[in-house]
Amino acid sequence: MDLIRTFIENDRLVKIKRAHIAQHAAKLFFKKGFKGTSMREIATACGIPPGSIYNYIGSKKDILHFICEDAAESWRPKLDETIKKYKGDNITDLLCQCMAVYFKIADEIKEQNGFFNREIRNFHPEDRQRLLASQEAIVSLFEGLLERGISNGELRMHSPELVAHNILMAGNNWGERKWFLSPRFTLDEYTKLQIETILTGIKTEKNNNGNDSQNA
Repeated sequence: MDLIRTFIENDRLVKIKRAHIAQHAAKLFFKKGFKGTSMREIATACGIPPGSIYNYIGSKKDILHFICEDAAESWRPKLDETIKKYKGDNITDLLCQCMAVYFKIADEIKEQNGFFNREIRNFHPEDRQRLLASQEAIVSLFEGLLERGISNGELRMHSPELVAHNILMAGNNWGERKWFLSPRFTLDEYTKLQIETILTGIKTEKNNNGNDSQNA
């Protein structure tokens, strides 16, 4: 995607301001829709004079790019850190921890996900592709963990990729269908039940006789 115009030479300031604009705009877009939200409303929400907001962006559609950038990478640091810090050798336990972290992330960005599903047609094709690639990367991360579990005998399944995709959708469903789920379950309860459901179909007898890995 072409570089987005700015009249400010301080790159660090521009990055901070754009993230600030994207954060507030995402909430307005989710509430009022992309077309129903004016630049004046976005500027007011950000505490920026309406004319000054154009020092950092060229148009309202530019904001979609920044929202996409943030969402495409928001999940990676926390999951990467969870995997990096894990010192044990029980892949099922690590898988459970990563699922719990991902479900929490999905809860935190539920407004963004709802907005993406509703307004995806307004995104630049490259940004749409980036969002799809981000989802595929999440599937790939969980698929890798599942394959490690298969290799050491903890897990068994016909398609690690499909199970990984089911984990992705279970996390996304919490955010997208929270209107139905939250009156019935807390996030912790939902996470525990989803982990139990997923593990029931993929744990081996070796795993069932070993440590209980479901208390992530």
